[in-house]
Amino acid sequence: MMRRTMRYVDGTKIKESLTCARLPYLAFHTPREDELPPTERMEVLFEAGRRLEDRLLEGIGPEEVVFPRGDWDAGFEATLDAIDRKVPVIANGVLKLGEFLGRPDLLVFREEEGRYEVADVKSAQVVHASARLQVAFYSRLLGQVRPTPRRGWVIVRDGTRVGFEVADLMASVERLLDRLQRYRRGPAHDPGPHHDDVCLDCRYREVCFAELEDRDDPSFVPGITRAQVAALRAAGIETLERLADPPDLRRVVKESGLATDTIRRLARGARAMKDGAPVRFGAVRREVETAKLAVVALLEERQTDATIAVAGQVLGRDDAFRVRYLRAPEAERPDEEFRTFVFNLAKTEGAVLTYGPAVARLLDRLVLTAPKAIETVHRLRDRLVDVKAELRRSVALPGPDRLPHLAARAAGVAAYDDAVDLELLRYLEGFGGTKEAIERRLARDVDALVRLRAFVLEGGVAEGGGP
Repeated sequence: MMRRTMRYVDGTKIKESLTCARLPYLAFHTPREDELPPTERMEVLFEAGRRLEDRLLEGIGPEEVVFPRGDWDAGFEATLDAIDRKVPVIANGVLKLGEFLGRPDLLVFREEEGRYEVADVKSAQVVHASARLQVAFYSRLLGQVRPTPRRGWVIVRDGTRVGFEVADLMASVERLLDRLQRYRRGPAHDPGPHHDDVCLDCRYREVCFAELEDRDDPSFVPGITRAQVAALRAAGIETLERLADPPDLRRVVKESGLATDTIRRLARGARAMKDGAPVRFGAVRREVETAKLAVVALLEERQTDATIAVAGQVLGRDDAFRVRYLRAPEAERPDEEFRTFVFNLAKTEGAVLTYGPAVARLLDRLVLTAPKAIETVHRLRDRLVDVKAELRRSVALPGPDRLPHLAARAAGVAAYDDAVDLELLRYLEGFGGTKEAIERRLARDVDALVRLRAFVLEGGVAEGGGP
């Protein structure tokens, strides 16, 4: 591969290294012409992030560092000038030292300590590890030229400032920087491609896909980890075809260090991928067959006040579809609306089908806001049957099952247009659209859940209530 002229170790690569080990390697060595443009989804997220940053910084009123685009040396000098003038809040600063480049959102002067601290704006509702590590990295760079900050800050989308001790993360930052410096040296340190859900939005996806397809890589098995692929390679299982039919299971267990059940599960996934069709291997619990209700939930933490909605359907009655908005912007009394929904649901009988942990998480939140509902919530939780768990214990799919519509597509029981997800994202980020986007998403998920229930039941019901 050709190398770029400028190959800095920067905050973006620190963040991306926690998403995919190969992303920063490709950022160092892949020509720009081989990068794909951002997907529509990423464009929405990027623009939403810019809007959020502008909104939050408007109330702070920082002095912005101005320099010719791409001239990091000039930006660094202008930043040091602002620091030496003790500007209260500096935006668009540059911290540069050799191969290291930092672009902190804010440098904030702490007059009582006589030093600056780093703050970064993030569009999430919670502070992720990558955000802390980026701020710690910028603090490390600042400490090379001026007094080292003791604390770092992350400003989340509702304006809350979350602080932490920089020293607590320095060992992790040093390990990451050592890894990134190795990636920067060249192909001998290439961690190699690995197929995962995040690949769909990656700008280098075509580079990796070509390599993965050429070698029939085992990482095409849904849910398989890098560590599992490495363990299988140590046992001589280097292709998807070989994993689909391991030659000597006992030897593979011994040489890979993986559990027998794990290898069998991965082998079933490989067969499903090779055949392009589901592989059945077990029965589901009887509660799936006897359930009369299906409930799905949508939790979107990207809004300042998280949008939470649920939809329910009486099985066998397509007309009995109801949506309840719990904390959407349009809800006038969201907490009361949720409590009413839960208490009405508790009056029903039988198992309640869900997909994944979203409904259970909502019920747990209700207990925090309405402690008197704890007994009702516990009884209702005991009736929940997770179709995702039942699916995984009975079928290997030739595709991801993280969300109900993805699982239904992989199972071959439905095909869904992903445009509904983009529509919902645009609505939640304020790019137009109406709350009906939530209803369309929930209707799709309920339909997928009902179809998956019928799909897993085709494999049979376990005797005695469980396999």
